Amino acid sequence: MVSEIHFLLLYLTTSCVWGYDGLAVGVWGHDFSVGLDKILIVNADAPGMVEIKLFTKNNCGKCDHVKERLPKNLKIEVLNVDTVDGLAEGAYYEVLDKGFPVLVVDDERVAEDAVPVLKKLTELAGQ
Repeated sequence: MVSEIHFLLLYLTTSCVWGYDGLAVGVWGHDFSVGLDKILIVNADAPGMVEIKLFTKNNCGKCDHVKERLPKNLKIEVLNVDTVDGLAEGAYYEVLDKGFPVLVVDDERVAEDAVPVLKKLTELAGQ
């Protein structure tokens, strides 16, 4: 979600990007000295700006139960730990030895197993 900017101070160097007034700044480009391809400015305090990851696995009835009931108003990245990418993410977030499904919100494990995960998702969705 790109929001209107009221005040922003950017300081760009070859190694850093700074934002001011609660704004997060994302920069894509190969090298600052060569030039920037895009600058995207997003209000980090805007509602709904949480990063939600749901870790699942194959042959998991509880995982299927949760996936069928995901709130429609939330952006949720579903990662299957039985895939290479899902396994790598799962190892990073240390969820591989937890009860599945596992919910990670803003880089923090917040719930595991179907009922706690659904309860947390409902809370996040404001339902």
